[in-house]
Amino acid sequence: MDIGHAMVQVEGVLYMFGGVTHSQAAVNLLHVFDPAGSVWAQGPSCVSCEGPSARSRHAMAVVAATFFVFGGLDNSSHILDDLYQFDSRLGRWNKLPSSSICRAGHAMVLTLKCQQSAAQCNSGVDVALKSERERERERERFIRNNLHNGVVSG
Repeated sequence: MDIGHAMVQVEGVLYMFGGVTHSQAAVNLLHVFDPAGSVWAQGPSCVSCEGPSARSRHAMAVVAATFFVFGGLDNSSHILDDLYQFDSRLGRWNKLPSSSICRAGHAMVLTLKCQQSAAQCNSGVDVALKSERERERERERFIRNNLHNGVVSG
């Protein structure tokens, strides 16, 4: 059983990356689940590719047939700032420029800025990252504000 992994759905298939195994070591394994056949498989090996190193507590997000892996903790508990892209149709990893922002235990959402239709999307991708602490503060503010307004019961 892994903990600290992340999972996304791309074109009806689930991709789970990284996490910590029973041996307490982070891994850089990609597991793929196809619900149509109820089958788990190991994704492409990343021994000599440009894929992410072993990690846990990272985040993943999807745009079209591609997903991204950002940050997390390595086996030395260093917080990472790297960003990787996986093309699910080609089965290939691509290392993207690193960020100056290190994150672990965060969430990530990718959105394409579009004008009138999806076909007219520009190439800009916004990455919104929130640490667990930031999300917890927002949750506490929401509860405090809504308790005061009678929306949430104590």
